[in-house]
Amino acid sequence: MTIPPQTKDQEVYQYLRERILHVVEQLRERAQELKHNHRALVAAMAVGDADAAEAKMRRHIRDAKEIVTNAWAQWQSHQQTTTQNTLS
Repeated sequence: MTIPPQTKDQEVYQYLRERILHVVEQLRERAQELKHNHRALVAAMAVGDADAAEAKMRRHIRDAKEIVTNAWAQWQSHQQTTTQNTLS
């Protein structure tokens, strides 16, 4: 059986949409932390402290990467559990 292209496109769209929404939800949950990171970065730049600004930016990138990586992993784990429950 061949899946019509339109159906396959819809499946890909739905898959990506669900993953992106999950990542966005994780970002919302940590919004205060991210705001604090941004404010600390701006404060360091405002006083001309390049070393502190660099450290703050590196931390912010590390934290954001962690949020996204964890969100992707949680979503994938949820999908596997859902699939296993459906097949049981």
